[in-house]
Amino acid sequence: MFTSWMTFPRRFKVYNCTLRNWPLLQPHVNIILFTNDKIPDKYKQLGWMVLPVRRQVKGHPVLKDMFIEAMQLQPDSKLYGFANGDILFTDSFIKSLQEITNSPLVVNRTYMVVGRRMDTPNVTLKEASSWKNMERAAKRGKLMNEWLGIDYFITSPSYHWKDIPEVQIGQKLYDNWLVRDARKMGHVVIDATSTLLAVHQNAPYPAHHGNMTQNLEYFNESYHTIYQQGVIACCRFHTMYTNHTIKIWRRKHIPGQCTL
Repeated sequence: MFTSWMTFPRRFKVYNCTLRNWPLLQPHVNIILFTNDKIPDKYKQLGWMVLPVRRQVKGHPVLKDMFIEAMQLQPDSKLYGFANGDILFTDSFIKSLQEITNSPLVVNRTYMVVGRRMDTPNVTLKEASSWKNMERAAKRGKLMNEWLGIDYFITSPSYHWKDIPEVQIGQKLYDNWLVRDARKMGHVVIDATSTLLAVHQNAPYPAHHGNMTQNLEYFNESYHTIYQQGVIACCRFHTMYTNHTIKIWRRKHIPGQCTL
């Protein structure tokens, strides 16, 4: 599992929480940070592998490059994933992905797992450092609706990252495009929102965040088409708790706008 940022000093409070939270996922998850910022050694001692961003476009890392590098570094992993640097997790991350990887649905299939974030204000370091505290903090949060808030992407080893355009994180529409592309390719796309808590730390971004439109040059489809067909509501499958057990279900209703 990896993340990336280029503004560590300006968002120290947010990223400090992330740097403390993700190590809780070990040993089930290997954690990687791609950044050209100076990261204190104390975080590396928590289990972070810190690597440079080898390619970026106007200050924004290219997503496929980081996926490919992570896959080369950890060739035996069952899954590979990215989440934005302001996302925090609990053990629901581990439990949900274990159930998904063990599901007959994904046997010999290429798949992607996504989900909506829980916007949560004023997350403290103490909250981020404990799964139970994170669950309590999330109760004051607000779950994004089915059209917004895709902040993590987890894929099977067979995923076609080498063929993905050079889209950059932190820019508009790359999230919707990825979901739409996975659907178009016929991959299994699973919405894990109901069982996987992804807490988004509500905090201001640095003033200079770019014009956010850099990815548009890589897409042949219109903005409207990508957005309409790449939202969470378009995922064919979703996770749910059934008798205290996580199960994958086929979604009963897919909005008409999702038709490819």
